[in-house]
Amino acid sequence: MLDIKNIILRNLNPSDLDFLYSIENDEKLWKYGSERKYFSKLELEEYILNSITDIDIDNQLRFIIDLKNNPIGIIDIFNYKKDSADIGIILQEKYRNQGYGRQALLLTKEYCLYTLKLKILFCTISKINTKSIKLFQSIGFKEKSKMGNLIYYNLRL
Repeated sequence: MLDIKNIILRNLNPSDLDFLYSIENDEKLWKYGSERKYFSKLELEEYILNSITDIDIDNQLRFIIDLKNNPIGIIDIFNYKKDSADIGIILQEKYRNQGYGRQALLLTKEYCLYTLKLKILFCTISKINTKSIKLFQSIGFKEKSKMGNLIYYNLRL
């Protein structure tokens, strides 16, 4: 468990099923991520139960962003390699623009630097997602390239 100010980043647990179901199946969010399909509760329950939190095995790590024992978002570290990884974040709409996303990213940045010993983080953001662009830039991500509707950023740690 990782914490900063008001939030905690923690591993998935079975009580997150309804929250994960609502996030993964929210079609309004699909334009920002790579998955564009519905997940059943059974599929998500199996995912939670089988999620191993060893990034060396899964090449990814998912944290729940928790505010006062209430899940409000998800932050993913994925495409993990020895020196680098990608990062993505999603917050429930009512918790956006309150600093929680920035806190979660800062905490994850420290985790990637000091625990995982990464040297670089990457993120890919849709050009229309101006709030995410601003968020990632606020912690030091720099634009590296554009392709179609996507902007590629990185952060040297």
